[in-house]
Amino acid sequence: MDEFEKVNETIETVDIDNKTEEIEPLEETTEAETESGTALEAEESAKAETKKPFILERTIIKAACIFLAALVVFGCFVIVNNLMTPSVEGIWILNRYYVKGSENQAQKIETTGKKAVYYNFTPDGDFISVSGAVTQKAKWTYVDKDGKSVTEKTNQIMLYNKGNETAGSQFKVNLEGNAFSDKKLSLEAGSEVTQVYEFVSYNGSEIPEYKMKADKNFKAVSELLGKWNDKTTQQKLTFNKDGSYVLEVGDSLVQKGNYTVDTKNKTITLSFVGNGEEGNTGALPYTLKGDKLTLVTYEFTKE
Repeated sequence: MDEFEKVNETIETVDIDNKTEEIEPLEETTEAETESGTALEAEESAKAETKKPFILERTIIKAACIFLAALVVFGCFVIVNNLMTPSVEGIWILNRYYVKGSENQAQKIETTGKKAVYYNFTPDGDFISVSGAVTQKAKWTYVDKDGKSVTEKTNQIMLYNKGNETAGSQFKVNLEGNAFSDKKLSLEAGSEVTQVYEFVSYNGSEIPEYKMKADKNFKAVSELLGKWNDKTTQQKLTFNKDGSYVLEVGDSLVQKGNYTVDTKNKTITLSFVGNGEEGNTGALPYTLKGDKLTLVTYEFTKE
């Protein structure tokens, strides 16, 4: 080989060597670095998981707030509606009564003292009427146009004795006012001749009790004192030491007043206030034998 060929071969060899790039080997991942990466991924995943419940809780809280706000609004509506809408429920005092069409001839009633007449319509359907020292008890309910008991408010009510809903007295109801103004109630009864009873609301929580003044010279008869029961007529008669008595007739009537005893003529007189007037039973003959008391024809046994 001549010199020229040697030089040419040398040049080609160098050129090839210069064009060849060395490829560096990839660094090997150590076990520690692998574990570190896995831990980092797990930490990021845990953070993402913890964010989800927070978002869910926030949604629940918002929903609960909306629900509570709706309840408050509804509650306010109910309260305002009840305050603004008059109801027959409550205690009323009879103010006057008249025949419809003859208002100018209305009878005015005193709203205090022994002549006051109270009507109490309780929310649970009890009706209590108090006149002087006489209390009458019954039931009341709203009725529809056919006289059938209903739960919703109507402009008709019925008063009836307990257990006898079909044989009561029906009234048309008219109401005026609300919780922020004077409330008025009128009850109309009758078809051909309509009686109208007008009431004003009573602000007290209980009907005031009227008591007759006891006779200072009263002398009790010890054998009569105590409670007597006539099971046949469901009457209970209690004679007290101060000269007062209480007569109960079933669950429908309570009468309170004073009594006197004429031991010589064997008579008892009951005095009471009803319908705004004082009255008495007159002298009632009695016989007393041990725990048996006969008053007129009523047979009582001492309890």
